[in-house]
Amino acid sequence: MKKLFIVTIFITVFAIGCNKDDDDFMNLKSTLKIENTIIGALEGKYLYINLSLSDELSKDLILKADFSTEGVIAYINDEDYKKELEYSTDGKTWQKETNTNQVKFKSRTSNLKIRIPTIDDDLPETKEEFKLTLTPIADTDLSLTNELSEIKVSVVDNEVNKNPDEKGMLMEFAIADGYTGYTVTAIQNQISSSLEKEVIDEKYKRPVEDALKAFKLLSPSVKVVKFTILADPSSGLGGYVYNTTGEKGVDEWLMGMNIGFAYVDVTTQEGGTIPFNDNGIYGNIFTHELGHIITLNFDKQITFMKEGDACNHYRNSEGCSKPNSYVNLFNTDFYVTPPTNEPTHVTGYAKTNLEEDIAESFAHYVTQETTIPVSTNASSGALQKLNFIKGKSELDDLKSKIKTIYKLGYSDPGQQDILAKQVDKNGKPISCLNHKAILKALEKE
Repeated sequence: MKKLFIVTIFITVFAIGCNKDDDDFMNLKSTLKIENTIIGALEGKYLYINLSLSDELSKDLILKADFSTEGVIAYINDEDYKKELEYSTDGKTWQKETNTNQVKFKSRTSNLKIRIPTIDDDLPETKEEFKLTLTPIADTDLSLTNELSEIKVSVVDNEVNKNPDEKGMLMEFAIADGYTGYTVTAIQNQISSSLEKEVIDEKYKRPVEDALKAFKLLSPSVKVVKFTILADPSSGLGGYVYNTTGEKGVDEWLMGMNIGFAYVDVTTQEGGTIPFNDNGIYGNIFTHELGHIITLNFDKQITFMKEGDACNHYRNSEGCSKPNSYVNLFNTDFYVTPPTNEPTHVTGYAKTNLEEDIAESFAHYVTQETTIPVSTNASSGALQKLNFIKGKSELDDLKSKIKTIYKLGYSDPGQQDILAKQVDKNGKPISCLNHKAILKALEKE
């Protein structure tokens, strides 16, 4: 009897304990908090979110995730992450709901860790972003203060995590020997337009592949080793080149191009997007830059010289021109005694200096569709310069080859083919843009 009494007391105490810990606990009020509303991860890694409740709840709390890229310029692509949430209370054991965009705060817990997987691919990408909101699913019993705001999420590329060396550039490429391929070496992380995002995702490929074809037209001893691009025609910069080696005695060049001119119609105020190089303006700009390399290389054109060294021919910042170099002959023909018949230059930009003049003349010559008339001293300076280019066999041969790669149109919509002597019957200069006057003058010949 005594023994039975002891057992009865033990059972009674155990029952009271169960009621206190489980049945009697009731709390339906708490505050939902987040550790950080700005999170990020390297591509291929998990994105982590840490949540907490000020008080444990006696019911499960379900949270629903909504993903958005609305208004985000550097938006993340759908194939770069999974909209699947896993959750854990200890950071070791992870689980997910049948509806994978939901997570659960189980009753009697106050901390929740959430992770979202990102995809590791082999594509070069900018720093991609999206917005995430976590919203409690309505429960009429719960009274919840939600301190969560919109979560800003970023994913950094693990193939190219480096900004270009050239200021203002969007992407940078190393060019393989023999122009057999290229490697993306840097991408701008902070982009400012949807076009830049599209270029980084895919639209860089055509401009780079076309550039490789064009570089193969250069002398084998003249090498372009780096190619950089931007995609903002409003900057006014069309392109640039420079020799990266100087006194090493080897021609290694960098070319930078604004491929915004290939995808934006700059001939209209609206500036809408166009198929690649549809108006030929980008092709014209590229040809101009290629003309710089052809006329300023150390292989046949320029001898590198230090400041103070004597030069008996035309000298520029690259060095001393060789006697039969294009720039030295161009200088003799058009700068020792400048032509006076207008237009003296093929474009206004050609008036900048001799180097821009010969590059513009080359680009205009390659672009011109009609047969170039033979010039005389009575012809415009522009027509004389086109005949200079035509008279150099290497430059002349490039015309048809470049046109197999690029559609070509004039960089200024007002430009036209230069057709005649550009003087009227009285010997007065006629603008090459005055098509009617030119035709009238031709009728009098």
